[in-house]
Amino acid sequence: MTLSDKAANKNIILLDQLTLDEAKTKIFFKILQSLKLRSTKVAKSKDDKKVKKGGKRVKAEKSKEKSILVVLPSKDESINRSARNIPMVKTINAKSLNVYDVLKYQYLLMPVGAIEIIKKTFVKSI
Repeated sequence: MTLSDKAANKNIILLDQLTLDEAKTKIFFKILQSLKLRSTKVAKSKDDKKVKKGGKRVKAEKSKEKSILVVLPSKDESINRSARNIPMVKTINAKSLNVYDVLKYQYLLMPVGAIEIIKKTFVKSI
């Protein structure tokens, strides 16, 4: 039910393939930007997160970035390493897909090969 809801709301992004030659966060971030899943704004420094107001320090507003669950057909260490430093992005193998993660993240990003793994793992034939 949750996957069909994501599909109905156009929150599943399918790619022909998702591979990286080297584990670089910058490269993976550019992929997310090209898919319009990340803004092109430069990240602020840690000092910019708090604002002085009347002599008190308060936290700045939360980021409005989209949360992304990257579903991989098999273990891919370069994608795992590239994505782990990007806030609100998690990678998971298709065999380990669960309802909690599907509900927690706003978008699912997956190569077409992951769908076959999901079908084999979770769809029972009669």
